[in-house]
Amino acid sequence: MNNYNSDDRTQINIPSNCVGKVIGRGGARIQEIQSSSGARVKVAKTGNYGGETLVDIFGEEAARAEAERLIMDVVNEPRQEAVY
Repeated sequence: MNNYNSDDRTQINIPSNCVGKVIGRGGARIQEIQSSSGARVKVAKTGNYGGETLVDIFGEEAARAEAERLIMDVVNEPRQEAVY
């Protein structure tokens, strides 16, 4: 159970194909986002039909804004091609 009400939540959609980048290996990236911003981030387990996945961000307004910025930075990172 959390101590946040609906006024302490921001919802954003990210492309479903970016969920792995946002979560990171073993959850490392999302933990980093949470630590850096002070917000709690929850990614929906399933995407919606538009090819997007819902992300809930909980916390104070400034923390939510910082978490959203960090998430969008990850989403907008150029895709790295595999080097063999």
